[in-house]
Order: sequence, then C-alpha cells, then structure tokens
Amino acid sequence: MVKLPKSFLILSFGAAMGLMNCAARRPPLLTPPLIETAVETAATDRASAITMLESALRDNPDATTEPWLLLWAGEQRRLSGDDAAARSWFEQVADRYATHPLKEPAMLGMAVIDAGDSPSGNTLATLQLLGESGVPDSLNADRYRILARIAADEGSTSGRVRELVKKAVAYAESDDTVKIRVHATLGDLLSEEQTTNLTSVDLTAVTDSLGAQEQLQFQIKSAMTNDSFEDAIALARRYLELWPETERTSEMEYTIKRAEAGDVVQPGKVGVLLPMSGRYAPAATRFKQSIEMANRREGGPLELTFADTGGSTEQTIAELERLVLEEGCVALLGPLLKEGVMPAAEAAQALNVPMIALSQSQDPTAAGEYIYRGFLPLQQQVEALVEHAVTDRGFTRFAILYPENDYGQGARDIFTEVATARGATVVRRQSYDPGASVFLDAARQLGGKSKASGGSGEASNPPTIDYDALFIPDNHQRVALVASALAYEEFPVGTFRPGRVRGLPLLGLNAWNNPLLVESGGQYTQGSVFVDAFLSTSSDPHTAAFVSSYKAEYRREPSVIDAVTFDATRLLAQAVAASDGSRDSVRDSLGGIQLKDPVGAGSHFGADREVSRELLILTVTASGIRAWKSPNEGEAPQ
Repeated sequence: MVKLPKSFLILSFGAAMGLMNCAARRPPLLTPPLIETAVETAATDRASAITMLESALRDNPDATTEPWLLLWAGEQRRLSGDDAAARSWFEQVADRYATHPLKEPAMLGMAVIDAGDSPSGNTLATLQLLGESGVPDSLNADRYRILARIAADEGSTSGRVRELVKKAVAYAESDDTVKIRVHATLGDLLSEEQTTNLTSVDLTAVTDSLGAQEQLQFQIKSAMTNDSFEDAIALARRYLELWPETERTSEMEYTIKRAEAGDVVQPGKVGVLLPMSGRYAPAATRFKQSIEMANRREGGPLELTFADTGGSTEQTIAELERLVLEEGCVALLGPLLKEGVMPAAEAAQALNVPMIALSQSQDPTAAGEYIYRGFLPLQQQVEALVEHAVTDRGFTRFAILYPENDYGQGARDIFTEVATARGATVVRRQSYDPGASVFLDAARQLGGKSKASGGSGEASNPPTIDYDALFIPDNHQRVALVASALAYEEFPVGTFRPGRVRGLPLLGLNAWNNPLLVESGGQYTQGSVFVDAFLSTSSDPHTAAFVSSYKAEYRREPSVIDAVTFDATRLLAQAVAASDGSRDSVRDSLGGIQLKDPVGAGSHFGADREVSRELLILTVTASGIRAWKSPNEGEAPQ
C-alpha cells in the first residue's frame, strides 16, 4: 500500500467531498433503456450483457447512445476481470467525447483499474476528486472500497472512514460480484448490519466472484459434466466470441470437439503415445514392454491402446486427439521425444485428460494440473548431485565442461543456479563440440593452456585448477573420451596422477550409467560420481526382484528407463483402479498414490506433479558401477 502523508488525505478528502456535493446538484443523466436492460441481464449473466452492449456498438449507434454503450461495455468488462478490454472502451469515451458528461466516469474507470493494490498519488487523487454523476454504481463501489481501505490504513479519522465504507457498501448493492469484493477488502471495518447485507449474496447467480469469464467456464464445465452437450457447445462458442485469444482458447475449442463427439470416456482405457515406427522404434519397443509388464504386475487394470507418433509432433497431436475424442481414453502415457512433449502436454491439458509424460526434456507439468511426469527431469538430477557435492563432500567451487547442445547448455544453467543457491561458486565454464571425436582443445582451454602438452620439446605446463570438482553433463561414450583428453592435458582425473597433486573429482548425471563406462573410461573415470534412480546390481530386494523378472521375460538387463517407466505405469494403474472412472477422478487419484516397492527411487508424485525421488549416488570403480560410500562407511572418495 502506498504511504501518503495524512495531510494529503485530509485535504484531498475535504476537496473531494466538496466536488462530489457539487456534482450531486447537477441534473441527473438519463440512462438509455438498453443500458438498464444490460445491467439487469448482468445480474445473472454478465457474458450475455457484454454481448448485448458490444453488439450494439458494432451496429454504429448514434452519438447520443454510443458514449453510454462504451462506458458500460468497459464497466462490464472490468467486472468480468478483463481489464485490457475495459480500458480500451473507457479510453474511447475519453478520447472521442472530450466534452461529454461521461468522460469523467470513464476516467474514473481507468483510475480504478490502475489503482490495483498500490495506487500512485495521481491515481488516488483521481479517485477522490471525480464526481459521482453518470458513474455506474459498481464502479463507485470499487472507488470507495479502495479509498476506505487506504483511509483506514493511513490513520484517517474514524468518521471519514465510516463515511467511505458506507458509500462502498451502498453502491455495492447493485452487483453481487462487487459485494463479495467489498466484503473481502473491508471486512474488519464493517458493522454487523453491513456485513449481513454484503454476505446475503445469491450464490446461484454468482458462481464465481472473479467475473464473467470464470462464471462462463463454470457453466461450460457443468454442462459437460451433466452431458448437456448442446448447451456446452453453445456456451463454449459464446466464450470464444467474447474472449477469442486467452489461455483458455484451446480448451474451449477442444470442449466443442469433445461435446460434438459425445465426450466418450472408457474407464480403464489408457492411451500410450510411442514412436513405434522410424528411427526410435527400438526404444519404443522397450517402453512398450515395461508398460505391459507393469500393468500385469498390478493385475491388469489398464486397457492399453498404443498409438504410433511416428517421431513427429504433428502425428503425436493427431494420435493424442484420436485416443481421447474417438477411443475415449481416460488417461495418457507418453510421449517420449522432446519436440512433441510440450505440444502434447498442452493438448492434453486443454482436453482435460490426465497425462503422465515419459520425457526427461522440457517442463510438461507447466501446462497445467492434468499433466504429470514419470521420468527423471534434469533439475531433479542436478539438485541431488549438488546436494551430494556440497553437503557430503564439502565442495564449494566448481567448473563445468559441457557439450554445446540443448542438454549440455540446460545442465550448465541449472547446475550454476542450484550451486549458487547453495552458496557455492562456478568459477569456470567451457564448452565443446559434441560432434567431435577428440576433445583436446576443450581440455586445453579449460586448463588455461594455449598449446598442447608434450609436443616437439615445448614446455609442459600443468593446467590451472582453481576448483574442487568438474561437472561433465554428457553421455557415457563422450565422457570416456573427454576424460582421456583431460588426462592428456595433465588433469589429475580418476586414478591418474601426473605428479604429486590432489585428484580432481568428476561429476555427472544418469547418462553416465552404463557398464561400458567402466571399460572405456579406464583409470580416468574411476572414482567419478554421478546420480541416477536405478542400479541393476542393487541389493534392494524390490529392485532385485524386478531385475530378475525383467531378465527372465526379455532376456536382457533393465535400464533406468525401464525402471522409471515401470513405476510410472504402476502409479497410473493404481490411480485408475482407485478412481470412479472419470478423467478428473484419475487426475485427483494420481496425487495420492504411494508405491510400497518402487524400483526407480520414487514412490509417489509430489505437489509439483513430478515423481518425488531419493536419487542414488553412484561411483565408477575398477570392477563396475557401485553405490558411493562415505569414508565413514569404508570407501574413501577420490
């Protein structure tokens, strides 16, 4: 709240009362019948009132009627929560009818919009000094609501506060939405009688105190729930006519399609979006097998319907729409590819169908409350890695050597942000071409050396290492090559020591988790640490049972992808079994499911709709990848 001197409030209040009294002595303006009809309509259907006023404006009204239509279209838009459209109408009154008595009410409308929670001195003066003649009662109510709150907070006399409150309450009588707002803002200043008056609101008429948009959304949702599809289509079309470009536009368009298709929902039927043809087909097969295995593990509650996304965003959306609108799927699993995950999440959100994304990339949960993620996001991995490095190892200074691609750049930025938040510092950042086969230049630049070591009699200068650990966010194949380049440039990595120097720990993410790293990385990656959600050699009985069953069925060892997909499918299967068969019920059930025996380090979805995980800290040894142990547990870190 803006802090203004009390003298300003006292003088302004006196001046305002004088001007308002003068305004009150002016001949009253005669309200056109169309405006009276629109106001009556707005009491129960503000959207229809807006349509009535704006349709009249499109019919080229005469100069006598137009300023009234502009003002009241602005006021109904303001009450609906559409401040941008409201300001546009108010501005047209002020610009085109500079000498008209309705110019001041239009200026007041703009001032109320500008006031918000922190009005400037000029805005506050406008609220105080403009008269009441021709001003819609609802606008006067909000004007005095704001002034009363400021007067009370700034210590104005009780008499003046009571007078402003009285005006706000009296004018609020005209509109139930404003009644709710006045009561919410001035509740501590109201008498018992005023409180009773403001709370005697017909809630059947005001389904949402925020305005016409929300009221219409409520009506559309109710029509769909009650299978009143013709009503839903008409209401959704009206919404699109009134608000053609909002965050709800896609939802309204899909609502019409759902209603036209009869909004079929098949309880237990789950659509799975996988790239089952093309270059990603082998990966899709693995996902399919893990999903089917998880469904069998839960007793088969899901009727799985697989759809081929073909590796393209267009086909992903087309198949998603078919699964929902034609097949009636109650929920979705997938997609996998980063290019399609956000468009798919936005489409599923607009269709109001729960979806568990199976992609590490992007931020699908940002699309809305229907979207969950069953995979292992980059943010979660980096947070666990930094927590280990700072808390368990005491590291405070880091360098990052990363591939110049989306994955490497994203990991670089997240690591920097997370490390800084933990009080650590990233002192060096060096990129490399992920398409290269030799990484000596990047290693040399990281070490602050202008030329390679050991060449043609040149002096060999050790690299500058002014940090505790080096983060390399890349896959296991390139990490082995990068580590070899670092060793060539005399970095003390793994068990390699070019002289009597302290070792440089290497840190990574779950893309390191492959047995081939042990052999290809050799001594240069031994002792390195990375995070993951799964270790196939774990002694955990649930993990061991999963690995045994998986190997018996598919004749291969499961990876982290298989493990987290298995858990995500089980979470969905249990949510579907616990639901009443509707999509909203499945969505709500997902937040309450708790796996007793997860194999991917996560038993439930958190409030962010990501799987909440306690990630494993793993290390590379000469004999394989193992769980990292602190020195107190008998295995000293590098």
